Amino acid sequence: MSQENLIVEARSRLIWGESPEQVLQYLVDKGVSDQQAKGIIKMVQGERNAAIRGAGINKIITGILMGTAPAIAWFSTAWLGFIFTKILAVAILIAAVGLWRIVSGAMMLFAPHMEKGDLSKLSD
Repeated sequence: MSQENLIVEARSRLIWGESPEQVLQYLVDKGVSDQQAKGIIKMVQGERNAAIRGAGINKIITGILMGTAPAIAWFSTAWLGFIFTKILAVAILIAAVGLWRIVSGAMMLFAPHMEKGDLSKLSD
């Protein structure tokens, strides 16, 4: 296998959730030197962390937007002249989900190495 193909394979294995130790062993088994394999893993791990941080920022932004739901519900119903408590209750639930998105997004932003599994499930 060529060097380029090994890098692509290592990248796909790390992105789909294999541990760096497993990918290191795979590269060493394919004849890549230990030092070179560690360099490849460090490079790909940096790409993975950048993708996780990007998804974390996206979660934080959507969480902040969801957090404004109670204020929007309050002011829009007050503008009509009376408060709909059911709408306000739903808006508070939306804000609670938004708060969870902010917390999980912050975890992804500040500690991307803690995120396990494949990257396709980050948008959940």
